[in-house]
Amino acid sequence: MGETKYYFFVEGDSDGTFFEKVIFSISGIPNRGNFKFIKYARSKKEAINGIIKTLRENNFNYFFFTDFDKGPCVTSVKEKQKVTFPSLEDEKIFVVIKKIESWYLAGLDNENSIEMGIENFESTDNIAKGKFEEMKPAKYNSVKDFSLEILKRFSVETAKEKNGSFKYSWIKIINKILE
Repeated sequence: MGETKYYFFVEGDSDGTFFEKVIFSISGIPNRGNFKFIKYARSKKEAINGIIKTLRENNFNYFFFTDFDKGPCVTSVKEKQKVTFPSLEDEKIFVVIKKIESWYLAGLDNENSIEMGIENFESTDNIAKGKFEEMKPAKYNSVKDFSLEILKRFSVETAKEKNGSFKYSWIKIINKILE
């Protein structure tokens, strides 16, 4: 039997960094098979749809992540993505509420938030990118540096408690990978 392949369609760099670090570095998931991250936001829609179609036809596992900011409800967000990418399957679409930055913050407990000099949140479901960027302490040269420092302290268990869309996605994806 050949290696299983998992494709993660992510909007951009911060999404890709998050998934690569959390899945491989933090979760301890064994590297069973090939994992590929495809950044779709700046790619030609036809090309991305073609990749998705090929993956479907060959029964490869893929996960498509999109931010909630594109619609009033999760169903609406999924429907909009399926219009843009007609080959997408509903169950393969995961909606990040609100943005990937909310998932970064979800992984910080109170102690780590204090150490970093930022506010701690009981829930990060309503955190948007602008709020995240405003929170960056001056000691970090960039939002990217700030994000990477968060990932050094990231706890999957804490994130599952603080963000519902993270918890849902984590359970679905990790169970699929570990099958």
